[in-house]
Amino acid sequence: MDIFSRFAWIIDRISEWMGKFFSVSIYALMLIVSYEVVMRYVFNAPTRWAHESSGFLLTIAVLMGMANTHRLRGHINVDVLLSRFSPRTATIIGLVTVPLFFFFCVVMLLKTWDFATLSLSRLQHSDTTWAPPLYPFKLLMPIGFSMLILQGISNVIHDIKKIRTGKE
Repeated sequence: MDIFSRFAWIIDRISEWMGKFFSVSIYALMLIVSYEVVMRYVFNAPTRWAHESSGFLLTIAVLMGMANTHRLRGHINVDVLLSRFSPRTATIIGLVTVPLFFFFCVVMLLKTWDFATLSLSRLQHSDTTWAPPLYPFKLLMPIGFSMLILQGISNVIHDIKKIRTGKE
């Protein structure tokens, strides 16, 4: 295994682990939303924290799951066009669009980094009556985009190998 394949394998394992680990937040999200529905509509006693908590948990699931979704090639793709080509040609077309993907990810990384560090420097809290801290969740944004960039590099390594060998 060459160094690039080893790097790709490591990034794939980290993405997979993060996706599985943080997917648990979806179950917590379901429980909180269910609790809120029961409290609101059965007992007429809505909570102050459920709406924000569900937003935080959804943020965690999305940001920490992006890299694993990319590893699994689960993001939106124009299959109507790509399905007309051979797997090798479709992979080449995919590689041509990679600079756009990386441009978007780097811009998002830089913007979310600014957003997160500002929030951390102010120890920002929500302006609701519950007022939970926001900076831990905002710090997840640049982490999620960093992992997405690394997974993008891993996918490029896999795609180049696929073009060269004709195998996944």
